[in-house]
Amino acid sequence: MAPVQATECDVEPMSFEAYAEIMRREPDVSARSYGVQGPVAPEIVAEVVRTARVHDACTQAGAIEQQRALETPAYIFLRTANANRTTSDDELNMLKLEHVQELSAQLPTLAPEQLLVVADEAPENILKQIEASPASPMARYWYGYNPALAVMLDDGRVALPLVNMSWAKDPHSLSPEDTASEPAIVSSVVIFSNASGEWKLDEWLFDFCSGDCNAFWNRLESPATPVVTPIATPID
Repeated sequence: MAPVQATECDVEPMSFEAYAEIMRREPDVSARSYGVQGPVAPEIVAEVVRTARVHDACTQAGAIEQQRALETPAYIFLRTANANRTTSDDELNMLKLEHVQELSAQLPTLAPEQLLVVADEAPENILKQIEASPASPMARYWYGYNPALAVMLDDGRVALPLVNMSWAKDPHSLSPEDTASEPAIVSSVVIFSNASGEWKLDEWLFDFCSGDCNAFWNRLESPATPVVTPIATPID
């Protein structure tokens, strides 16, 4: 999994007029389903992974309008608090937790080495972070995209668990061996929808969990208990 670089952001930006039209009304997402249907055709996986990489690259480049060109209207609208949105942040977060729990329960348990990879190369933005704060006690992570982890959902969307990547020369990087005694590995999962023949980012679910996740879910559901997700760090 070669690291994504900002130079991969090569998509035409979304116009302000198109963005403004999306933000006029809340989309209906009631047809979304999180049941796992099975594997994904290789040609579809290739398109999904390309979208994921280019979206990541545009995030690194700070190219918001180009990011939006790779996102569905539902993703764009629901991620932004606005006067036309009737669903509160708390309601959205609860729904996301329900959905990621449902999805996590259906996927086979992934081995640590499938969700944690120590790489010989790192994205330019990660190298700059390390250079700027070499004494930081925290590892710098980024996401990788493994086509083998993609699954088709019942509603025709594609879910892709994200691989937590760290640099081999970072003394604080976390390897699969370091987590061998952990009951579960936590990451995120991104879901893509086919919009007019193009696969676009439709949903981002944090706290995807693989393994024995009961204790982790209990902590998330308890408002009195702070939850730290040490690896899953949003990039968007």
